[in-house]
Amino acid sequence: MKRRLDGFILIGLGISLIMALFLSPFASSSPDGLEKVAETKGFASKGEEWKFWEHAPLPDYEIAWIKNKNVSTAFSGLVGTLAIFFIALGIGKLIKKSTTQKVLFLIFLTFFLFSTSVFAACPLTTDDAYTVEKGKFQLETGFDFARQDNHDREFSPSMTLTYGLFERMDMGLGGGYLFIHPAEGKKENGLADTELKIKYRLIDEKDLMPSFAIAGKLKIPTASESKGLGSGKMDFGINLIFTKNLSKRLVLHLNLGYTFIGEDRVNNEFNYSVAG
Repeated sequence: MKRRLDGFILIGLGISLIMALFLSPFASSSPDGLEKVAETKGFASKGEEWKFWEHAPLPDYEIAWIKNKNVSTAFSGLVGTLAIFFIALGIGKLIKKSTTQKVLFLIFLTFFLFSTSVFAACPLTTDDAYTVEKGKFQLETGFDFARQDNHDREFSPSMTLTYGLFERMDMGLGGGYLFIHPAEGKKENGLADTELKIKYRLIDEKDLMPSFAIAGKLKIPTASESKGLGSGKMDFGINLIFTKNLSKRLVLHLNLGYTFIGEDRVNNEFNYSVAG
């Protein structure tokens, strides 16, 4: 198990380094979802009051002595990825060997050293009606944890790469790795299902009219059915996405979707979610 996990970590690191080196120069210059909300609501400048970023080793994702901007961005992405990996590895080893009190102290110390008066928000699980700029890439990463009533646990690091096909349309490909730890029985892990998504923005926000987009999602069954990691069948879903600025500090996102389940004797699903 440990050898397989180490192999997965090395593969993930290798993919991350390749993406940082070859894709970072093509990253979109447009603001991401959180920056867009901050700019729209007029509090983006408040984040600039904390000047710690001016002393960062790689400000603006560039290396000062490399004159070529694309090369500079690529190498800064490479260095940053390696730095975060080794920092996370060190913290993981420290937590593994430390007592609960030391772990709590480490968390408290981190918040104490790096806390300040800033505005922030969590990345949204509910989709928004914005699309990636034409010809640009957007990379999103996440980590999901679920615990069932019977104490079964699931962990899933994930990554989604989205590309702007046209001015109003983007396409994304997402996947991950799934760890299942049942309260009783054998632990399993392996690739999660892969999701292909295409989103088209139909209407931009105007006055009382919200932004509106429609997205189609195809689940590709890359997860192992024999291990219980997936159904082994394709699913297809349609999602209607509405985004509306209600005030200077509040943006509302509404998703209405329907999923056609490929697995036999399983009902199709109506999905809805709201985030603000």
